[in-house]
Amino acid sequence: MLFNDEQLRLAANLRQYYESWRDSERTLDEYAGYLGWKTVAGRQYLYRTDSRGQGTSLGPRSSVTEEQLSEFQRGRLAAEERVRAHSDQLKVAGAMYRTLRLPAIASAAAPILREADRRGLLGDALLVVGTSAIVAYEFEAGERFASGMDATEDFDLYADLFENYLEPAN
Repeated sequence: MLFNDEQLRLAANLRQYYESWRDSERTLDEYAGYLGWKTVAGRQYLYRTDSRGQGTSLGPRSSVTEEQLSEFQRGRLAAEERVRAHSDQLKVAGAMYRTLRLPAIASAAAPILREADRRGLLGDALLVVGTSAIVAYEFEAGERFASGMDATEDFDLYADLFENYLEPAN
């Protein structure tokens, strides 16, 4: 059964919304941790603390470090707002996608694949293969394949972890 124009349009829009959300999440990751003042020996220093609690001094309080803190706070707020806006777009488009009964992968695979993509691993280090890849094949072909081919609840990944890291053999 061929996809109709509305289904193809929605799928194209959903892809754009997803990519915008993913890019916003990646930007927000740049603001992970904490940036704030810490007093050491009676003097204030701007500290960046990562998610593990490891801190690094960015220097004593000055107009430069105060501006760094302000830029960090503005950037984080803007990134959080973009993530919220793109998440809202995805929720609406996702509901429409489900209403049109478009093909989907196993729900257990989705959060794992989303996180791998957010971290930039899909397409380079990891490829989706097996029945989960059928959804992509269907959209490339512009039509649904025989029903039941996507019935498995598992998913398979091909890991190409070494191609970019090993020196070629002489």
